[in-house]
Amino acid sequence: MGALFEWKRITDEAHRSQYDTLAMNMRTALPHAAFLGFTGTPLMVGEEKTKEVFGDYISVYDFGQSIADGATVPLYYENRIPELQLINENLNEDLTRLLENAELDDDQERKVERVFAREYHLITRDDRLEAIAKDLVQHFVGRGHQGKAMMVCIDKATAVKMYNKVQAHWQDYLAQLQADLASSPEEQQKRLKHKVEVLETTDMAVVVSQGQNVVFVCAMPYVST
Repeated sequence: MGALFEWKRITDEAHRSQYDTLAMNMRTALPHAAFLGFTGTPLMVGEEKTKEVFGDYISVYDFGQSIADGATVPLYYENRIPELQLINENLNEDLTRLLENAELDDDQERKVERVFAREYHLITRDDRLEAIAKDLVQHFVGRGHQGKAMMVCIDKATAVKMYNKVQAHWQDYLAQLQADLASSPEEQQKRLKHKVEVLETTDMAVVVSQGQNVVFVCAMPYVST
């Protein structure tokens, strides 16, 4: 008597790698299997690739419900320094359309690319990165609770620069605390010793995202005060 098998494949993080060769090979090997996917980021916005591959949603547990249940902390956006203001929200689309209509030759296209490449230098100029690193350290050591922090950079080189700059400002803050500890009254020393210990034992690292072409991540825990 033959046995009847029903194949199911359950996938967590059902995006990106689930649209590539490995996933297609799995579907080819199991053509009659049922595929069930879980994801917190149903990429891509507008294209809805996750729904295209796995089908429509069976159940949705959104960010608001997660906050209400206490499983996720609320998300806040705070506009910090230094600012680079972009007035036209559709700038990329407008530029693409203009370049297509202009019918530029190769030399003209290269010139346009050089001009617009200056945007990168504005974003990554040293004084701007220095200000961001200083503000980042001041912000995360002053939040009043322990946790983890992540800084997303435009590329690997910038992530490494930010790592070095954050480390420098971190050490400056640590030196300030150590000086305060040496001259503080006895009733404040316990609290300052804890701060110093946490800063001295905090790990920082540059984490490179292999799945992205331009975005790399500089990750850092932050401490309580």
